[in-house]
Amino acid sequence: QKAPDIAPRIRRIVLMGGAYFAVGNVTPAAEFNIHVDPQAADIVLQSGVDITMVPLDLTHKALVTERRNAAFRALGTPVGIAVAQMTEFFERYDREKYGSPGAPLHDPCVIAYLLRPDLFSGR
Repeated sequence: QKAPDIAPRIRRIVLMGGAYFAVGNVTPAAEFNIHVDPQAADIVLQSGVDITMVPLDLTHKALVTERRNAAFRALGTPVGIAVAQMTEFFERYDREKYGSPGAPLHDPCVIAYLLRPDLFSGR
């Protein structure tokens, strides 16, 4: 709204947000990113820019599990250990609170899409 001349210069927006058929993660129907600022989401979605959404339907299939965390840690590298430390809490929390086999990697899915769009399919 403050700079409407920007939209035509944006090739694409790739965002983590929304849910098509999955249950929301804030309410049964709401995904957190859209829920916390629905007005901003509406502006982005109505901008006319090509948008790729990475919804909960996808991110709930990309889980970090206890086994994956052990594999990260076993690398013994600073990056492997850091990844394990960052994701262990979420894996344990989701397992204990929701009975989930792991924690969804919501935002990393966007980065994965940007790096390797060939790994993804959808509409």
